[in-house]
Amino acid sequence: MREIGEDVEDAVAVAGQLVADLLDRYLGAHPRGALREEALALAIESADARGDERAARAWAAAYEASYPRGRFGAFARSHLEASSP
Repeated sequence: MREIGEDVEDAVAVAGQLVADLLDRYLGAHPRGALREEALALAIESADARGDERAARAWAAAYEASYPRGRFGAFARSHLEASSP
């Protein structure tokens, strides 16, 4: 028999992937969209929450390239610096 905690973990995993998919779609459909900066920051946070370090670094690099002085720059750089050897 499954425990409630397992159901919650499954729901969180599904929700996390849904968020990632929605952000991917937005960023793909609107590469210069008005909410691109926020979407990139959310993509970093979403990848981080899912434990996907590779995706978090990739989104952080994309953010840093587009918004080197952006509002979420310190957040993005922290993901780039954390991955440095």
